[in-house]
Amino acid sequence: MWQNKFETRLELEPRPSRYLLIYQIVLHTLAGAALLLPLILPAGVAFVLLATAGGSLLWQVWRHYREGRGTTRLIWRTDGAWDYQIGVQYWPDLSLLPSTYITRGLIILHLQPVKGRRLYRVLLPDSLPKEQWHLLWLRLRYAGFSEEDVGVKG
Repeated sequence: MWQNKFETRLELEPRPSRYLLIYQIVLHTLAGAALLLPLILPAGVAFVLLATAGGSLLWQVWRHYREGRGTTRLIWRTDGAWDYQIGVQYWPDLSLLPSTYITRGLIILHLQPVKGRRLYRVLLPDSLPKEQWHLLWLRLRYAGFSEEDVGVKG
């Protein structure tokens, strides 16, 4: 699918996004606050929903902490293929799918291995150094798919 060749490969080591963590904390807090309002729910159901929201928040914070301690590498090779490594797991020869979403403030990479399930990677501007973010955005925006193929939103 990706037809362009590049002179240099692009090596990325994304960090967990603080923006995404803050967004998740705010979202879970609002959900918990909504459950504390007087609703027509039995107290047991409200408690279970509140505990579920709290458990989900704890899970997201733990995932953020765990991702921060591990190493994640994305390599966009000169032949247009991708390599993805997270911890000890390694996926070589991934292809970038047209469903990749690109905006100035959010990039969602959809990568497909030769065999297996698609891999998704959400990147926000604080996940990468500014120069790497800009270079990745430029390559994705201008180097390959047409705007009809990729969700390009400027």
